[in-house]
Amino acid sequence: MYSSHNMSAITLAIFLVLHAAAAAPNPPSQQPLHDVDVGKVDDPPKWSSLPIRLTDLGPTINITIGNPPQTIPVNLDISSPNCWIIPTTLDKPPCPVSGRGLNTSLSESYLPTPMRANFTNGWIWGAGNMAFDMVGYGSLPAPFQSFIVASEIGGGGGGSNACPMAGFVGLAPDEGRNTSILGKPSHFERMVELGTLEKDLIALRLWQPAELSLGRVNKDLYWGDWLAEVPLTRGSGTWQTTASHLVLGSSSGKHSDELRFELDDEPATFSTTQPWITVPEAVYEGLATALGFESKTWLGPPTVDCCRRKTMPNITLNLAGQDITLTPYHYTEFLDGLAPPDDPQCMSLIYPPYYRVKHPNRVVLGTAFLRFFYTVFDWEDGMVRFAELW
Repeated sequence: MYSSHNMSAITLAIFLVLHAAAAAPNPPSQQPLHDVDVGKVDDPPKWSSLPIRLTDLGPTINITIGNPPQTIPVNLDISSPNCWIIPTTLDKPPCPVSGRGLNTSLSESYLPTPMRANFTNGWIWGAGNMAFDMVGYGSLPAPFQSFIVASEIGGGGGGSNACPMAGFVGLAPDEGRNTSILGKPSHFERMVELGTLEKDLIALRLWQPAELSLGRVNKDLYWGDWLAEVPLTRGSGTWQTTASHLVLGSSSGKHSDELRFELDDEPATFSTTQPWITVPEAVYEGLATALGFESKTWLGPPTVDCCRRKTMPNITLNLAGQDITLTPYHYTEFLDGLAPPDDPQCMSLIYPPYYRVKHPNRVVLGTAFLRFFYTVFDWEDGMVRFAELW
């Protein structure tokens, strides 16, 4: 099992490598705050597409908050329903955010509350008070959304690569309020409640041109039919399905030399804040041994000689009965600039779930997985769909 220090270094290394590879009026007290009637907009747009910037900390987007609207760059988190924002008044932020935070004094619609909560996203943590304001996703209005205004924040490792943007925005559904730290709907759920969207879905492309689409699928960003359609697990507080098994097949694709690892319908969570693909530790150890991965330094990620990728087998991941194939070029990545030129090494993008103490066997499909597909999270139909990128 890897230590937290070891895995933190590996996490940052993976994000850096993946980035380089892909780059490029007060409500009445008796009424719940998120049920306030904020009025109607004449013929508002029912969908929106936002460009995604692929940064060292994962995908980021610009949203607007306030009236008049202020542009706020935020990290995109599809595995959480929570949102927190750094204000311009925050003392000692983990990194310079001047000009990037929310100036609450400039918004005529800003509504603070005394409710306080703690938050965490990866290696960033903090606390603040809940507030409400007008939020926009591109041309799509998302009125009177809740978020935490950070009054204290820590972590991040101190380096520029560990800096957040001006907050995190979570677009996961949480019907049972299992993971919502505010007990309020996520911004996506709020849009569903208000009938804001043409269709209740979000779609992601995490390879340039990277894009987040809300309410509609962008057919210009993929080609062909759906590679797979898997059912969502409802009530989990995140975008999630189940993982049935994993097969390490022969390089010929005929599975003559296959190894099968049972995942026993473990919850499989989709994430944009974790860079890797997580499998149970026993499965990871079996894969690492079979594929010949080894760590050459204490802080270094497990690697293999890049020349071997041409003959390494595919991995077939079965999600809720649907097979999705990962080639060696999906589950490994070239360590550009991080390995000697005369010994090119490719790092593994598959790891054990060291950080999930309460659920040590949970499968996480992070950006290393999502970047190779156009992925549609369809709440209306209860499905996750994958298509091939053009």
